[in-house]
Amino acid sequence: MEVAEKNRELKEQSGIDLMEISSDDNYKIESEGCTGNINVTERVTDDFLKYTYNRLKEIDSKRMCVEPWPPRKSVSSDGTKLHYRFPRSTRLLDIVLHKDRGETISPYIELLYELANHMDTFHSAGWIFRSLRAKNVWILETKKKEQNIVIPKFGKYRMIVSSEYDTHLEQIKVENREDVDAVQWLPIEAIKAGLYSKESDVYAFGMITWEVMSAFGQEGVVYDQDEERELTCIPFNYQQSENILQHLIEGYIPEKPAKCPDWFYQEITRPCLLHQKIDRPSMKTILQILQTRLHKALPKQIISNPSTYQDLYQDSNQYEDFCDDYDDRSKLSTPVARSPPTPLPAPTSFQDVDAYYDDDDDDDDAISSPTLSALFLKESKPQDPSKHQSPIREDHLLSRQF
Repeated sequence: MEVAEKNRELKEQSGIDLMEISSDDNYKIESEGCTGNINVTERVTDDFLKYTYNRLKEIDSKRMCVEPWPPRKSVSSDGTKLHYRFPRSTRLLDIVLHKDRGETISPYIELLYELANHMDTFHSAGWIFRSLRAKNVWILETKKKEQNIVIPKFGKYRMIVSSEYDTHLEQIKVENREDVDAVQWLPIEAIKAGLYSKESDVYAFGMITWEVMSAFGQEGVVYDQDEERELTCIPFNYQQSENILQHLIEGYIPEKPAKCPDWFYQEITRPCLLHQKIDRPSMKTILQILQTRLHKALPKQIISNPSTYQDLYQDSNQYEDFCDDYDDRSKLSTPVARSPPTPLPAPTSFQDVDAYYDDDDDDDDAISSPTLSALFLKESKPQDPSKHQSPIREDHLLSRQF
């Protein structure tokens, strides 16, 4: 109660909502006083400036809900930084923790559906995120009740190399391990070998679904910046970061949260968290599953957004419940304290996981990404995971040095 009271006092003095502020050496988010607009300052690497920054202009600014686009950059003694802002928003994790959409699970599954659609749109155009977690997904409040999503940290975005042989070979290799503080959201291939792909994004999406379901199971009042409640929603929160890789190699997958519907865990969360990237579903497959479960029409590749950017800055109307019929309350149970789960059987190919993921190739930087005139023009076909059951070999990896 003291923390919440102090937050209210500081908010009255400064006009800043502390719930929407975070800061570290590389990334700072601030709320713009009473307007609620979000200002971001983000430090980026030289590799990002060399390989990715100029390609951001290929993304339609109307789809990004960010000003300016591409973000403005500045150079100082402590490196290059991006500066941008987006309209009044709330982090996905906060929405669920505070039960902003009600006490039933349906609206939060809707938000995950919107996120899956957003990710599939970018994947179809050749982009990957590399920095996905529930605290980094922002839900914009809009006048038209549309769930517009912003995923900042544009310095982590990358274009991937297209493969005419197999989409599972589309990946990049990043030597700079700047994501070391977020290994709980990374699969084995990203932690061990720095390999990122659409499949590593899918893995992170699976972890986000686990975060959301865990947050939904929190009981009682959750105050602003309630670090203890947020900690319980971090995957493998009982393990130190340096132990996560070995934990994954031993076959561990996060257990089903107490209030997560069985169908959602079995059809969405767990498949996304499979240890072999080749066995994970595509975002398009995930969308098709959610479409069937929610009786929704599969979204078009080009999403209909407000006609002007300024429309996004107007006050929002209350979100509507779309899927109460799918709130499986009969399966909900009282949350219990979690203990380290029993490991699931590890894939047989991980008996020699070091040989599987060690990648000593120094691939040529000359490989270039496909030229795109605009985002959302290329649409990939749904992938059938059943066709890709054999483990990928080291000599089949197509990597790109950054």
